[in-house]
Amino acid sequence: MLLFLYEEECEESTSLPVRYRPESPAALARAFRFTAHEIKLIYRGFKQEFLDTLSRVARGSVQEKLSWVFALYDVDGDGRISKSEMLAVVQEVYEVLGRAAVPPVLPAYAKDHVDKIFDVS
Repeated sequence: MLLFLYEEECEESTSLPVRYRPESPAALARAFRFTAHEIKLIYRGFKQEFLDTLSRVARGSVQEKLSWVFALYDVDGDGRISKSEMLAVVQEVYEVLGRAAVPPVLPAYAKDHVDKIFDVS
């Protein structure tokens, strides 16, 4: 697959990323209904869960990767992936990809693709 970038797109992709500095726990505590200590605990939990997931997906065994992907699709956690669960996840993925995908992916394609996956004939 060939992708062509315009000159301005190349310049953007080589520039340094903009750094985001999060608000302080005290500022977040004032904006939301949590104490600064609770904000720190939430942030720590998020970081640990994110790193655990990233570690499993990027460097985990094949079994760990498959378990993670299965859990992603098994929305209700019943150990099975139903057609409606598959459709919900595929629709979300298509929504995220939008027209940026090459070729463009339209949300209406999700149902057709899921129908093909579950077609056992």
